Amino acid sequence: MVKSIARRIGMPTSVVVITAGVAALTMGSWLVLNQSRFQPPRQDLDYARPPSSAISLLLHLPPSQRTTLLEALAKTGTQLDRSRARYLLAADWVEQGQGAKALPWLKGLAQDYPVLAPEILVKQAQAQALVGNQSQVTATWQLLLKRYPDNPAAAEALYALGQTQPDYWQQAIARFPGHPRTVEIAQTLLKQNSKQLPLLLLLARHGLYLPEINAVLDRLVKEY
Repeated sequence: MVKSIARRIGMPTSVVVITAGVAALTMGSWLVLNQSRFQPPRQDLDYARPPSSAISLLLHLPPSQRTTLLEALAKTGTQLDRSRARYLLAADWVEQGQGAKALPWLKGLAQDYPVLAPEILVKQAQAQALVGNQSQVTATWQLLLKRYPDNPAAAEALYALGQTQPDYWQQAIARFPGHPRTVEIAQTLLKQNSKQLPLLLLLARHGLYLPEINAVLDRLVKEY
């Protein structure tokens, strides 16, 4: 059908597809979904308001298929959709290991979209790490801890900084015991010293999704 339309109007098929996609985004930008949070594994898109359909239409597409439409939305959508599109573009590039392509979309985004500022700083630090700017990475993690010490995103900063400064890992254990990053910390520390009951209990409470959790529970019953 798309090829037939393209022949009738004298345009390439790819142009018709992209034009139709942008039109759909524009028409759908005023709609909202009947949900207020996205479920794992993508928990970073947690808005105070429900996501517009302009963005939600693209969430289930692979990055390679949504980049062009997101770029168009980042330039022509509503203020809210522009911010969300920029965040998604940056997140996609970070996941693909393209930090240099992610950073321009993140520039000033924390100020433009404060409701998602902690997660934006996480992506910024990850993008900076990909381009090898370690001083900026450390500064961004420290900024996240300073501005949003109680936000779950702070656990990402504590995890990253703790790889060279162990005290940060202890802070993560104390402040965010249920965070997946803290579960990773507990696993790593147990490999270094397996006789740490508090860490075993942390896994028993918060690591039930781990493949090795049955071994942890059996060990707790047997040894403690």
